[in-house]
Amino acid sequence: MKEKILYLLISVVVAFGLWSYVITTDSPEWEETYYEIPVILKNESVLHGNGLMLGDGKIPTVTLRLKGNRSDLVNLNKSDITLVADLSRIYESGKQSVSYSIAFPGDIPDNSVEILEKTPKEIQLTIMERRTKDVDIELVYNGSVPEGFRTDKENVTLDRDAIRVVGPAAVVDRI
Repeated sequence: MKEKILYLLISVVVAFGLWSYVITTDSPEWEETYYEIPVILKNESVLHGNGLMLGDGKIPTVTLRLKGNRSDLVNLNKSDITLVADLSRIYESGKQSVSYSIAFPGDIPDNSVEILEKTPKEIQLTIMERRTKDVDIELVYNGSVPEGFRTDKENVTLDRDAIRVVGPAAVVDRI
């Protein structure tokens, strides 16, 4: 009976060893899909310098299907993958298609991972004209002063005479 248990344990250890060998050495290729990876928008200040701005505050996301060494992909998660889109080459407003670069953590060489599919291939951004406008402040009293209180409406002073408004030209022009 003790020999059967010993043989059973040896069989389990050998089976585990063979499985580990096949997974890591003989068949290391693995496919994995990573969903909704956010894209970092780089050089937005250059966009502002060109009199433009992003039209909406949504951060674009991408889905990647990767193929590579199983041990690399199993330890990789979407927060480890860096996607960067450069906005410095946008010179006009409207819908713009922008490409992005993909970088993996330092312990995973770029050439060890094959990109099978990226969705979307380019991100779509809405670019709007950016406008700056100084708007004069006018103090208007609404309502009445409660009983027992008083106000000096004639000698009012404000810290500022105007405020600066920055935003999409179509909105700022209506102010």
